[in-house]
Amino acid sequence: MPNTIPAAGEAMPTRRSFLGGLAVASALTTVGVAHATTKKHEDAELLAMTTALDEAHGAFLAAEESLPHFQAAFRAIAPTGEGVLFEEHHRGPWHFVLDFFRDPTSPKYSDMKSENDRRMMKVCPYAIDRQIEAGTLNPRFTKEIRALAVKFEQDVEAAVQSSGLEAALEAYWQAEVLLRRVVQEIVKIRANTLEGIALKVRATAAYAALGGDERHTASMWIANAIWSDLGGEA
Repeated sequence: MPNTIPAAGEAMPTRRSFLGGLAVASALTTVGVAHATTKKHEDAELLAMTTALDEAHGAFLAAEESLPHFQAAFRAIAPTGEGVLFEEHHRGPWHFVLDFFRDPTSPKYSDMKSENDRRMMKVCPYAIDRQIEAGTLNPRFTKEIRALAVKFEQDVEAAVQSSGLEAALEAYWQAEVLLRRVVQEIVKIRANTLEGIALKVRATAAYAALGGDERHTASMWIANAIWSDLGGEA
């Protein structure tokens, strides 16, 4: 049966785009690493994190770039959701037992979007059970739709696993956690030179690409590095 689950409406951020304008920072960092090996550079401790940043960011980019293949593989075999999936503003007869449908392919747990860019909702077995327990629904009238909803959830999970998407998402999340940890370690170390600041620029640029909240945090980090780390010596 052809898949009718739409692709996610929100495109993933492009991490490389945040690093395109940082050639100067990268060059400064490279020079600084060479100096740091002598153990005499003022930012030897900070610049020693360069390799860890490169490896963590490279692993994250590789995991991110592999996702589209597995997302496409999932969508090719995903269940249609006929009878249990509805657009947010066209909820159908079961509007009182619907919940928003998280896109199974999204590493950010985004809501599924329709081709009309409307959020998708699905019949929720838990909502049915809760209302039956409360005495507001007759189980005889919901037996069929509940079974259909449970089957849909099972088929989605089976498609996630058999397409390889589950493993790809896990690799993405692990790589993201590692990148966050490395960047946060870099930010904590005081920068005393332009080479140190350059490494912080690279690190915070990678962090900023993870999302809107991260972009705001990264901007504060780099401002602190410039005005506090170097400014403290002024």
